[in-house]
Amino acid sequence: PPFPVGRDWTNIGRAIANGVLREIEREGRRKSVYTRIQGEAAARPGSRQVQTPRGPVWMSPIEAQLYEAMLREGLSPVPQHCIEGYYADFAFPDIRLAVEADGAAYHGENRRQRDRKRDWILARAGWTVKRFHGTTIHQKAGNCAYVVKREVEGRRAQIAVRKRQEEHRRQARRDALLRPFRKLWRFLRRSRGSQ
Repeated sequence: PPFPVGRDWTNIGRAIANGVLREIEREGRRKSVYTRIQGEAAARPGSRQVQTPRGPVWMSPIEAQLYEAMLREGLSPVPQHCIEGYYADFAFPDIRLAVEADGAAYHGENRRQRDRKRDWILARAGWTVKRFHGTTIHQKAGNCAYVVKREVEGRRAQIAVRKRQEEHRRQARRDALLRPFRKLWRFLRRSRGSQ
């Protein structure tokens, strides 16, 4: 039969309920990790709470400096954005770009190895990660923000071109589909006019 009957509805109901429960658990874990990360950030020397469109976020000095520089460039990054279970310092979800501000902790080999794994996971999910060292941000935050701005603008321009191309393809398919009907319509109009 085309529609589930009897026990099939029960199985579908269980599957939906299990999916909802898994999503609730996943969201709970995300919130727990976010709370932990924000607590760690608040405890770091020099960290400060920065007001963002999504609420206050604790940032290290270099994160705050980079964030403010990106705002001056007219960008609207999402701070502490969860991607594949990892929190990127800043993200542009519409173009799948993550921006990381690597502080002094980055210089340890263990940390670099974890970041390479994380970058690999994000790349497999279709994200690009841009990393800036803390010293570079400290000395030239505006330049870092400009690099991010160029990347964001370039990616958004590519997306706009792809959308236009796809719309042209769709229109060409519509025209091809309607062409025989239009010819028939013209033929019928001419036939009526000659009578």
